[in-house]
Amino acid sequence: VSAMTGQMVDGSVAITGEIGVQGKVRPVGGVPEKVEAARRAGIREVYLPEENLPEAAHLQGIVFRPVSRVQEVLQSVLLPDTSVQEVPLEEEILPVQGN
Repeated sequence: VSAMTGQMVDGSVAITGEIGVQGKVRPVGGVPEKVEAARRAGIREVYLPEENLPEAAHLQGIVFRPVSRVQEVLQSVLLPDTSVQEVPLEEEILPVQGN
């Protein structure tokens, strides 16, 4: 989604899960190990499938954001588009004539 929209992803969070064809976030394996690796990398916030929360909730130093749909993740982690829009030639400001 980031590549298609040009929006950057918040680099201060980690995300894990599997996305179904209709946007449902499905559980994955190895969540405690993934969370620990994220913590060691300096990450303090992890988005994960709701079903995986019980196996990770005991881990300290991480804020967990359980999600069930990919839209929840995208709304939170895609940063606002701050790219500069190009002005078409027809709309450019013309120089002042005279003097």
